[in-house]
Amino acid sequence: MKTIFTAWFLLICISACSGDSNHDRNSEGQIQTSTVTQGDFQWQHENGQLSAEGAYKDGKQNGSWVWYYDSGKVHVSGEYKNGVMVGTWKWFDEHGNVVEVSIYKDGKLIENFVCAEKECL
Repeated sequence: MKTIFTAWFLLICISACSGDSNHDRNSEGQIQTSTVTQGDFQWQHENGQLSAEGAYKDGKQNGSWVWYYDSGKVHVSGEYKNGVMVGTWKWFDEHGNVVEVSIYKDGKLIENFVCAEKECL
């Protein structure tokens, strides 16, 4: 009887502890909608709006990536190459105005501009 109870208890714990990988949360509380290491990738906010989208190649972020506010407006956009940030990255406020522009080369920040009233300094 003790063996049956132990087996049942372990089965319950394993079922409860093994989260559904299609609904993992990231550090900001957003819901991950897939665990992709190759191909297209999307996350969703708890309200169902798209949170982030991009692609993976060989397990690394590659190509264009965009993050969104829970309102659906773009928050950040930029490029990855083999898992490192490259090129021009833009940060937007919730009204769609560019608030910061950063330029990366091989994952290193080269230049950073703070934008105010549609001008980046």
